[in-house]
Amino acid sequence: MKEWIGTLNISQLLIGSILLLGLVNILNIVIYRKYRNQPKVDTGTALIYHKLSTRRKLIRNLWTMPIFLGLLLLIMYLTDHVSPFGFVVFGGVTIFMAVDCIRLYRRWQQEKREAN
Repeated sequence: MKEWIGTLNISQLLIGSILLLGLVNILNIVIYRKYRNQPKVDTGTALIYHKLSTRRKLIRNLWTMPIFLGLLLLIMYLTDHVSPFGFVVFGGVTIFMAVDCIRLYRRWQQEKREAN
């Protein structure tokens, strides 16, 4: 695995990353627009994130955060990016995910107050 990744140069990785992120963002916008005015799911299962209520989004973020961060550490280890820059990226991702959970919690509490 390390040998295959080592054959890629930085420009190939950058172009591939930009294309992949662009595709993911376009798909995310399309799905968001489709489900933005529909009722949100608060019980049962929902595969699509945009169909979930704020409370369920918070729950999903809280249980997927450790899995995602563990996978990020594993990828850093396998690609030999265990460096100060790698840990700065890891810290940034951790802070971003924590702030998102705080934002969802406050939004959920606000929706709960407005419902009463």
